[in-house]
Amino acid sequence: MVALKGANATPVSVTTSPSASCTVPPSESARRRQARGKNAAILSAGSIAMQGPTRASAGSLPRVLGVRSILIDFDGTACAHDAAEHILEAFGQAGWRELDEVWERGEMGAPESLTIQAAMMRRPTQEIVAFAVEHCPMEPTFAPFVRRCQDAGVPVTLVSDGFGLYIEPLLRAVGIEGVAIVTNTWVDGGEIAFPNGHPDCIGCGTCKMRAVLQAPGPVAFIGEGSSDKYAAVYADLVYAKDVLVHHCERDGVPYRPWTDFDDVWRDLTEGAPPPGPVAPLRCPGWMPRSPTA
Repeated sequence: MVALKGANATPVSVTTSPSASCTVPPSESARRRQARGKNAAILSAGSIAMQGPTRASAGSLPRVLGVRSILIDFDGTACAHDAAEHILEAFGQAGWRELDEVWERGEMGAPESLTIQAAMMRRPTQEIVAFAVEHCPMEPTFAPFVRRCQDAGVPVTLVSDGFGLYIEPLLRAVGIEGVAIVTNTWVDGGEIAFPNGHPDCIGCGTCKMRAVLQAPGPVAFIGEGSSDKYAAVYADLVYAKDVLVHHCERDGVPYRPWTDFDDVWRDLTEGAPPPGPVAPLRCPGWMPRSPTA
């Protein structure tokens, strides 16, 4: 069993300090879930565009493993390497790391920083993808994990705020099928589009908060990086490692540490029920597109 960790590890007492951008509902499990419902108001009309099979409605999914949906970050999580960083190191220009740091500080939205970084890589898509397939292997336990989840009837969705172009080729390389993908869209020639962003917020290119809130719940989220922190505050169950651990502990998100997907599977089948989401009434990363949003 993977131990629950974090500042608020007790499932029924998850709280965090309120701020101007993050109002936290009461900590009781039932009221936390009510808050999750209220967060649906943040979502605008229109749904996230999905690459891959359409997920079934919540009512048609068998509830096994304690969750109805599993959302997984790609770079550094499903993929053993941060593929976006690898291709920027190979094809980008000086200054791309500084753009990541500016985003981390909240001084620039991800769409703007990713657009600048993409323009640094005006190389044929096929060349970039071939490099990723050669140098960025998938996490070895990911494919067996996906098949186990599929056998259990629980859909797996990859949610990525990276460049997107290498995800499907890397999945094909290890024979993974039937996984939905929510990510940004690469346009040949060094351009990128953001079909899965929030209509009123420019903080992220792909809004992982929306992905979690629109998935049939309870939702498990698995991640490791800074771009996963906003999914973590809305997921019912969080598996965290590396930088995401820091964000969870800072934001009062109960999490379960993991090393590989065998750890996650073991906890899903043998561990405690999901503690439920922190679910602030507004995403902590809210960066309005306009001053009135």
